[in-house]
Amino acid sequence: MRKALVGFLALSLLPASARAQDLGFLGSVFSRVQRLTLFLQSADPRQAGFLDRSGAGCITLPMCGAGTEVLIDLDSRSRFIDLELGFAAGYLRPVRSKPSGDMDIRASLRSLPVISTHATFMREGWIRPYFTGSFGLVDLWNARVHTAQGKQSEVKASTFEYGVSVGAGIAPPFTNARLLIEFGHRARNFSSVGYTLTDPLPTSFPREINLSTWQTTIGWQFDLRPLSRAPAHAGMWMLSRVDGLALPATLRQDRGTPDGVREELVSAYLDLSAERDAYSLQLVTRLTTVGPTGAVVEQRFAEPVRETGTWEATKGGVRLTQGGVSQVATRSDDELMLAHAGTGRRLFFRKVQR
Repeated sequence: MRKALVGFLALSLLPASARAQDLGFLGSVFSRVQRLTLFLQSADPRQAGFLDRSGAGCITLPMCGAGTEVLIDLDSRSRFIDLELGFAAGYLRPVRSKPSGDMDIRASLRSLPVISTHATFMREGWIRPYFTGSFGLVDLWNARVHTAQGKQSEVKASTFEYGVSVGAGIAPPFTNARLLIEFGHRARNFSSVGYTLTDPLPTSFPREINLSTWQTTIGWQFDLRPLSRAPAHAGMWMLSRVDGLALPATLRQDRGTPDGVREELVSAYLDLSAERDAYSLQLVTRLTTVGPTGAVVEQRFAEPVRETGTWEATKGGVRLTQGGVSQVATRSDDELMLAHAGTGRRLFFRKVQR
């Protein structure tokens, strides 16, 4: 089911002329999709003076519409911000001119595709704020103009759109989905508008249309990661990478002497006891002395650092508590990510199969 959905979304983001081409690249990208968002949106294009802003067809709103977006996780070296890459498609309607005897323009606004970057601020609780920057293509879809003489003409216009938004994700504990509420601005200026009329173009027909607008979005985001495949939390977990980088990872480097000393994290083991709520974390580091030429002079292992405390399962991960201080390890499939306070790094663990 998930592969079929991802394949459909990959095709929907392509122009019709390109859908028959090789989809190998898109297939590899969309196979990493983690979340799917369905959203409703409303807008008020105040800069287009000829438009009818009475809100007919959208209750009291000038324009309204819907869309969908798929999200892919990006590696972030910050333990406070989660980065995602989004691919979206959406529409707004109606684009309609004010009643007049000269012309009657009717169309919809189609955004396809829109590429965005989402930065979510990781914090405890139901609500997590986020910031979004986006860029994409937009056109007037199924656009027609009717003249006072009863003639009809196709209207063609396309441009780039870009924008920024701020929002909040609300994740109740009884579901792995979340409610999104977002407010932002989109710049959409069609600097050239084409008509298929053979007669001379009346001066009342707009040559340029500015549909830049503030807009509000509300959506529901589904987590597509299959929770049933994930193993239980309890057991032994082994460090696989640090801040998205392979081991060993440099924690500290002293360049104040001719022979610099580099502290490296070589391995780590997180043991979550199944019989009781105890945990132990062991960090293995080594000290590497490097000479002025960059050659390794000496390497020696430091005494392992051991942390102990209690753990409990939470929505999306586990909470580790030591001496009244807690830190959360988030779960993604078979991987745990711990924003470790002692090292100041994000530690990624994979479960050891026994």
